[in-house]
Amino acid sequence: MAKAKGTTLIPRLKYIDVKGTPAQKEAILALLRPEFQAEIRKGILQAGWYPLDLLVDLSLAIDKVMGKNDLALIRELARFASEEVLNTVYKMFFRVGSPEFIVSSSANLWTRFYNSGTLKFDFNKAEKKVTFQVIDFDQPSHVHCLTIMAWMEKTLELCGLKLRAAQCVQCREKQAAHCEYLFRWE
Repeated sequence: MAKAKGTTLIPRLKYIDVKGTPAQKEAILALLRPEFQAEIRKGILQAGWYPLDLLVDLSLAIDKVMGKNDLALIRELARFASEEVLNTVYKMFFRVGSPEFIVSSSANLWTRFYNSGTLKFDFNKAEKKVTFQVIDFDQPSHVHCLTIMAWMEKTLELCGLKLRAAQCVQCREKQAAHCEYLFRWE
């Protein structure tokens, strides 16, 4: 089973605290499995490893309570999380690095967030596009795919790129060999 680092969960909990109400937070927690509720109430550790299902279930519960229960809020959650993590811990990368350097660093950082799979990329400056592939991730999930796509979208924007298109071109949930995301910029 795939695991996600606490750093992927903490921004979602912060999102609830910043944009939600205490009643919404309780409603979100009530939708989670008892063991996931216990983990959150105990406190999520940044360096801790948690089941990917906790990340997925928490995201779905937030979408249901604070959104329209249509997965649209998953994108906002992932973008919020990307900005939270990258504007704090990795802020210096964005000050000194080129978009290509930051993309390659993102691929190298995959194992700091997930214990399964690898993130590969093809950065094509001439064609103004970058492709990301998530290879051998042992627990494909549509919510996780939406999360990765929105996270990378925000990361590219933080690099200074003005995106004109973002799409999932392959998905393991649709029987593809891997998940693949294509981004084009102006």
